[in-house]
This record gives sequence, structure tokens and C-alpha cells, in this order.
Amino acid sequence: MKYCIALLALFFWINVGYSQSNSEYLFSSEIEALYKKDTTAKNYQHYAINFTNIGDYKNTLRLEEEFILNYKGLNHKQGVLHPNFKNYKPVSAIKEIIKEAGKHQIVIINEAHYSAQNRVFSQLVLEKLKAKGFKTLFVETIKPPNNKKFDALLNTRKYPLLTTGYYLRDPQYGNMIRKALQLNYKVLPYESIPNDSIKDPMKRWSAREKGQAKNILNYLEKHPKSKIVIHCGYGHLAEKMHEGNLGMMGAVLKQQSGLNPFTIKQTTWLETFSEKTKNPYRKLIDKNPPTDISVFKNTVGDYFSPDKENYDIQVYFPKTKYINGRPDWLLMIKNRKIVNIPYSKIQLDFPYLVFAYHANEGFENTVAADIVEIKNKDDKKSLVLENGNYQLIIKNQQGKVQILSINVE
Repeated sequence: MKYCIALLALFFWINVGYSQSNSEYLFSSEIEALYKKDTTAKNYQHYAINFTNIGDYKNTLRLEEEFILNYKGLNHKQGVLHPNFKNYKPVSAIKEIIKEAGKHQIVIINEAHYSAQNRVFSQLVLEKLKAKGFKTLFVETIKPPNNKKFDALLNTRKYPLLTTGYYLRDPQYGNMIRKALQLNYKVLPYESIPNDSIKDPMKRWSAREKGQAKNILNYLEKHPKSKIVIHCGYGHLAEKMHEGNLGMMGAVLKQQSGLNPFTIKQTTWLETFSEKTKNPYRKLIDKNPPTDISVFKNTVGDYFSPDKENYDIQVYFPKTKYINGRPDWLLMIKNRKIVNIPYSKIQLDFPYLVFAYHANEGFENTVAADIVEIKNKDDKKSLVLENGNYQLIIKNQQGKVQILSINVE
């Protein structure tokens, strides 16, 4: 029960964004103004999400670190090195994950709701899992059918809209969904919002987890052989049931389906997720850091997970390097390339946001393929795009707009 109460307290921070309406993309100066006005640690995720949405990963990491250091209950839990961790060695995350995932009917991979990097890696996993027979993707952020903005045409249109789900304002989330649809995954919602009549916080939390699991179970009852991937936030993947029959979506799904999901944790403050916050795991790994995204494996073939009861495997991300101001991991997706922005043609005052939209999708309510903020004449960032035709919508802080077309080949 203590575990559930602590988890519930954390979930007040990590889940409050779901019901918010889509607002305008903010410039970094506007996000900083919000941060300076209210530095309450529980609000850091909102600021980090806004930085993620405009491709500002350095500030996303800064907010992540500040949350870890300042949020009550996390700073003193930076972790004690597992006594057996020294027996585990880094191996290719994608290779090992695909090998193990192929043995399961259900794969659950989580994300931090501000991490574009998690979404890029999830996209890579989805691309590889297609060859293993996985055809269905459940995504937490997609609005459910009982929502008035439910996107019933998503699977036929083949690309998401901003109204499809709150976190889709991040281009990398949109790209993940877009690629899944191109690969002919059936992309479905599984979110469950508790009835307003449930006032008790613990009961509301439990009702949400059980409702999410039920939505997935209903699909499995109709498609009992279907191999599914679930992309969730934070702790929803946890497999262990607790006293009082309380558990996260993953635990309820495991209990009621009789299937053992393969659970992949990309997010953890206590071991290796943060690039900047020092903890015993990061300190040890950084002595001889792997250059590839990795999982840790011992000589008998077991994968390192400090909490085996809740998830099977933990992903380690090397420190980000930047190419033309953009994170190097954006380029892990095949066919992506650095694309120079045609600065000589832009006639707007700084700062401005550059939105790159697939030309065949338009730009009214669609999810951009990439977004960057250009702060001044010396700020020469690039876009990261696949081959194709794009419309660039450039918007400055005064609301002036310029439209350009580019072809990437």
C-alpha cells in the first residue's frame, strides 16, 4: 500500500497534462517567463513539454534535472548501486529488445511525456517489431472514442492531427504515429478517464488503470491472436499487483489476460535516465560509456532491471551530442538527414519558429515533421527530415508568417 500511495503522489505530477487543451506553441522566452513566475517543481513537466514541442532538447534536459533535484521524494532517492550491477555489460538495446519481444504477444514500452528521445526509440522498436508479426499499437495519448475530439479517421488518413492527442504537439511523437500507420499498424487509443463521481484519489487512480487494461482486454477478446505493442507513460507498464488488488495497467492486463507482457522501461530517475544528474549508475557507466543505446546483460543471459517484478528490461541512453544544434539521436531513424534552413529567403525578425510540414498533409491542424526555434542571426540550427516535399511555415513572436517550400532528396 505504501508503494501505491507513493506512486499515486508521483502520478499527480506526470498525468495532469492529459486533459489540457492544445495551446499555441510557445517561444523559449515565453516558457522561461512561465518558469520564473512559478517554480513549483510539480509544474516542471509542463515547461519541459513546451521546450520539447519546439525541439529545444537542451532545455528539456535542464528541466528534467531540476525536477529530479527539487521534487520532494526524488532527490534523496538517487539510488544505491545494485550489488550485482558490475556483472552486467552493455549490449545493443534494439537487437536484444527485438529478440526478446518476438517471444511475447504483448510488448509494453514506456516514455517520459517530455522525452522526444523516448519516442524516436519507440519508433525504431515499432519498425523492427513489424517483422515479428506485431500489427496493433495502443497509444496512451490518443483521445478515446467517448471524447468529442476522438479521431475516428486516423487509420484511414494515415497521419495524426494535433487534436488526435495532447502530446502529439511534439513532432517526434507525430512521426512515431505516422510511421506506424505507414507500416499498416492499427493504431488505437486505450485511455480511460474515471467517472467524475469517483472523488477519492486512490480510487480514481485505480479506476483509470483498470479502465485502460479493460480497453485493451476488450480488443484481445475479439482478436485473441493479435500481437500488440502498448506505448504508455511512465509507470503504467508496471507488472506487479499489490495489496488490495491494486496495480498499474500492466499488472491488471497481465493478471486478467494470463499473458506475460515484455516490459521495456525507457524512463527512470533513479538509475540511468537523466543525462546530467549524477547517480551511482551513471557514475559507474560513464567510466567506460557505451556509444550505442544499450541494455545491460550478464553472462547467463539475464537483463538488468533493478525492479524485475515490475519491468523486464531497462534502456540506457548515451549522452546526447548535437549536430547543427540538433540531437544526434534524431538521426537514428533510417533515411533521416540534416536539412539546412533557407535562411537567405526568410524575411522575418528574430526570434521565429520554423515548422516543417509534409506538403501532402497540409498544415491546418496537422502535426509537423519537425520544429525548431531560431533565436538570432547566429543561431544556425538545421531541420532533421526524411526525403520528400515540405512546406515551411515560419512564424515570429509578433505573429507574422512566411511560407516556403523545400524538397528533400
